[in-house]
Amino acid sequence: MNQSPQQGRPARPGLVAASTRVRRRLRSMRAQFGGTRLDQELAAGVRPDSDPLLCERAEFLLSRKSRLRMASGLDRTRREAERLALHTTQVPVRAGAVREAGPLLEKLAYRLRGYLPISPECAAKTHILLTDGSGPLYSPEGEADLKTAAGSVLAALESSQCSESDGAGSW
Repeated sequence: MNQSPQQGRPARPGLVAASTRVRRRLRSMRAQFGGTRLDQELAAGVRPDSDPLLCERAEFLLSRKSRLRMASGLDRTRREAERLALHTTQVPVRAGAVREAGPLLEKLAYRLRGYLPISPECAAKTHILLTDGSGPLYSPEGEADLKTAAGSVLAALESSQCSESDGAGSW
C-alpha cells in the first residue's frame, strides 16, 4: 500500500489518484508554457517518447482542437493577406508571400482538417510556421521563403516521413 511520505501512514487511494491528476495537469501546463522549445525539438525529429514533456506537447499538437486551430490560422492568414493593412494590434503577415504561397497554405489547412494521422514533427513544423514572428510568414528577413517553408511542411505531411501509419500515439 502507498505510504504517505510525511506521516509514514498508508495513503488513501483518493489522494493518490488526486496526486496523479495534479502531476499530470502540472506537466500539461509546463508543456504549454515551454511550447516554443518543445516545438523546435519535435520539429527537429526528437521522439516524443524520449521526454514526458515532449510527449505531452505532441499530444496537444496532434489533438483535433489544435489541428483545427492551426487550419483556421492558415485560413485567417490567407484572408488577411487579401485585405488592405488596417491599424491593428496583430503582427502583419507578408501579404505578397502569403498570396504566392496561398495554394500550399490552403492544402496544408485542408490536410490538418482531415482525419488522416500526422506526426508530431509535422504538427510542430506547422505550429512554428504560424507562430514564429521571425519566420517567413511575418518577417521579410525570415530565413526561408514562405512558399518553400509551406511546401516543405506539406511535402513532409504527404510523405511517409510525417505520416503515422498506425495511428496517433504510435511514435
